[in-house]
Amino acid sequence: DGVWWREDVWEPRRDPRIPVREHEALGNARLRFAEITQAWLREAIKWFFASALERGLLVWSTLPGYRTYLGSYFSEFLLQAGVDHPRLASSEGELRGVALSFLAHLRRRRGRRGGPLSLVSVGLCQSAVSTFYAFMADHRHEATKALDEPGWLELSDAHARLWRAGEFVRRDRRTGPVDYIDPEALGRIVSQLDILALPRDQTKTVLIDGEQRPIAGRGDPQAMRAFLLEVLTGRRINEILLIDPEPLIALPGI
Repeated sequence: DGVWWREDVWEPRRDPRIPVREHEALGNARLRFAEITQAWLREAIKWFFASALERGLLVWSTLPGYRTYLGSYFSEFLLQAGVDHPRLASSEGELRGVALSFLAHLRRRRGRRGGPLSLVSVGLCQSAVSTFYAFMADHRHEATKALDEPGWLELSDAHARLWRAGEFVRRDRRTGPVDYIDPEALGRIVSQLDILALPRDQTKTVLIDGEQRPIAGRGDPQAMRAFLLEVLTGRRINEILLIDPEPLIALPGI
């Protein structure tokens, strides 16, 4: 009954007040905030998310990633570094050191499988924290009033630029591996795509490593159609999932 963004669990299926797009790709996702240790950070992330959704700066399907970067990686670093204030440092001169320490923390951090975070993950986390603090600095008066946290009023323009342009981690796509599926492999994938649409109680025999094996169907014909559209159009899968169920419009006179 209260302000929707103050809830510790967000779920569009149960709360129609949450702004989502029609056919939202991750519309069934649930966001939890209670695990974020710092109350000032937890409430600020929720307010930032709500403001960004309502203004069209972010869409719902991007929020799970932002929740991980801000509410897990960044919160974890602040806890380890003993930082417990929105301004992050006692002076602007020390702020840059905190930002670079966080970058070093990301490079040392291990993922779920024990390996280091990928360059893409590090860069996305940097971008999320940078976007968050730039927004909070630009709207510090609004944030202070909405969150009843005077610490946000102490932000300066320096918080809107935590890292310099050359310090953002990015994968060099020119030297990295080429991400594409060759036509022959793609043909083999498409030839077995009917397994996605096949009922779960039915199987299809497939040759795997020289051995014939029965593979159970997935019972999801829409997934099969979405994949086919992706192959035929080259669009991203989220773009396919966001289109209207009947997107074609008849030409005049036909």
